Amino acid sequence: FTFFLHKYCWFRACLIVLLSYLGTWINPAAAPGRIALGIISVLIVANNYQSVQASLPSVAYSVFLMDFLMGALVFNVVAFISCARHP
Repeated sequence: FTFFLHKYCWFRACLIVLLSYLGTWINPAAAPGRIALGIISVLIVANNYQSVQASLPSVAYSVFLMDFLMGALVFNVVAFISCARHP
């Protein structure tokens, strides 16, 4: 199960980041939809990060998958802030 989780983790993270940036194409008058898309995408990637972290053994060095997911989380937060700032 953990191989399946880690194998498709890359795809899910990239898909959610792209979906988050699609919020810039939503009409600014539809603010609830833009905000919901941003919050949901941040929560999905944060949950993905936590589930991978719980399934990996604790090591003293940096794991690339965790760094990748943290980068995806940062990109989602940036997309959310940019959608929220430009109505």
